[in-house]
Amino acid sequence: MGIGRREFLQLFGVGIAAARNPAAAIAILDDQYINRRLGIAFEKPNGWVFANVKQMADVKAGQVLELDVESCATILKRFTVTSDPTSVTVSACDAASYEASFIFEHENLEPTPVRMKTLVIDQGTAFYTLRMYDSPYLGEGMAFDFGQFMASVRMV
Repeated sequence: MGIGRREFLQLFGVGIAAARNPAAAIAILDDQYINRRLGIAFEKPNGWVFANVKQMADVKAGQVLELDVESCATILKRFTVTSDPTSVTVSACDAASYEASFIFEHENLEPTPVRMKTLVIDQGTAFYTLRMYDSPYLGEGMAFDFGQFMASVRMV
């Protein structure tokens, strides 16, 4: 199937931007994100933010390992898997996704229910775990279209 010309040019442009500094593994141009070291690219939907900028540097260095489901249940308050894993295809790779919920607590906020969508991509030589969070329980403005993001993921 392949990608279209417009998408290729966007990814190519971001790749060229990264080539200006060969030591840089990550290139970000507008909403396009490419991590050459990890071999993944995606478009960040409007309104989305990276949860932790420092953690992105750790990902760049290859130092962050994702938690598995049992770890989430130990760490996150009232963690519950709310959907069975579903087989999907992401960028011509086998993948699986599932949803879970937990309660987010912060000293400046009321306890808030959060939805966590997990996407695990099998690229053959590596597995990628992406976790996305929103809180549709707080209203429409706090719900994201995970499908739009999943469709933008490209394994490079």
